[in-house]
Amino acid sequence: MSDQEKKGTIKNMNESEMFGKPNVETFTLPSNKKVSIRERNGEDEDVLSKLQNNTDGLAFDLFLQAIIIDYDGKGRLTLDEVRAFRIRDKYYLLYKSRVQSLGKEIEFKHTFQGTQEPIFFTEDLSIFDADLSKELLGDLRKEQIHPYATNPADNRFSFTISSGKECRMEYLTSFQESKVLEKETSQLSINEKLRIRSFELKDSNGVWRKIERFNLLLSKEMIEIRKKLEEFDSEFGLLIKIKHPNKGMVEEVSLFLYEDFFFPGV
Repeated sequence: MSDQEKKGTIKNMNESEMFGKPNVETFTLPSNKKVSIRERNGEDEDVLSKLQNNTDGLAFDLFLQAIIIDYDGKGRLTLDEVRAFRIRDKYYLLYKSRVQSLGKEIEFKHTFQGTQEPIFFTEDLSIFDADLSKELLGDLRKEQIHPYATNPADNRFSFTISSGKECRMEYLTSFQESKVLEKETSQLSINEKLRIRSFELKDSNGVWRKIERFNLLLSKEMIEIRKKLEEFDSEFGLLIKIKHPNKGMVEEVSLFLYEDFFFPGV
């Protein structure tokens, strides 16, 4: 084959043929849907590193849209479809992509409160995973990923508190999370998690009423409602407790917050 013919052949090949196809992993999400993701590439890192998008979480959603090659047998998704994911699905996908592309071990440095020198730690990320395609029967540890209790088609969960009041709210999605991220920390109250999920109470006529002010609920009822929120819609935060090797202080941290989680060694 002549040099010209070789050039023509290369020109007609697509990128996957020239450089090899990326690894693909298929697994079950907390919402019980099967998803397939490809290994991340340099272009994906461009998206993840755009900090101006991270203020509303959009960089993560754009990244997930790029790496998801099949969702529930329907192929690729639009950005709006990705942003409608329940929040535990979203962060489990980010976790699975990290392990798939960069390995299960993370090395990170942390500066404890009241200290100046960062301390280096190593953690095995596999402690957070579980095979959600199987019946787990409550055997999961607290830090592991947990499945949702309700049908994926249901965008709300409801419950009755001990006083007899019927409550319901929406599952947190990326759309709703972006509203929280756009607010200043000083604007966020203890009840923001309920407002952002469109919390509702059923009135005496059986009609659901959206609640913005919580004067109709006693403090002990609010405590019970927040516990129900954690039961139905807890987040997947990769939380671990780390101990200062010399001073003995212990702090709880989220591994998602360290740059080493997405860009080790940078």
